[in-house]
Amino acid sequence: MTPRRTTRIQMHALLKRFAGRFALTLTLVVVEAAGWVLFPLVIGRAIDSVLASSARGLYELAILGVATMGIAVVRRLVDSRAYGGIYATLGEEMVEAAEGTSTSTRTARLGHPLRPHQQADHPVQPGAQRRARTAG
Repeated sequence: MTPRRTTRIQMHALLKRFAGRFALTLTLVVVEAAGWVLFPLVIGRAIDSVLASSARGLYELAILGVATMGIAVVRRLVDSRAYGGIYATLGEEMVEAAEGTSTSTRTARLGHPLRPHQQADHPVQPGAQRRARTAG
């Protein structure tokens, strides 16, 4: 089997296994995008209503803005939790499957926990030193 075919099979298995999480995040992405796409229309309606001495269009614009930003915040929260959960689940399974391998091999397969901008000799997360100073 070619590597490309194997990757497709693995991706299909992941999509089926975590279908609920992927469906929820995709739905939130589409709803948020629809909100942003509606902005030009609602801005035009707001301008028309102001020219007709009405505030209804401004209320519609405010509602759309608050709703779209709320959906955007919820989507980001759900995304990070969903994909973090998927990563943790797959990581645990990988560690269990690689029981006989060395620690460095398992760490390399799981991915390096440091962010790209951090150096290996400074593994402290940003803000951790500040929190430690203010806590004591």
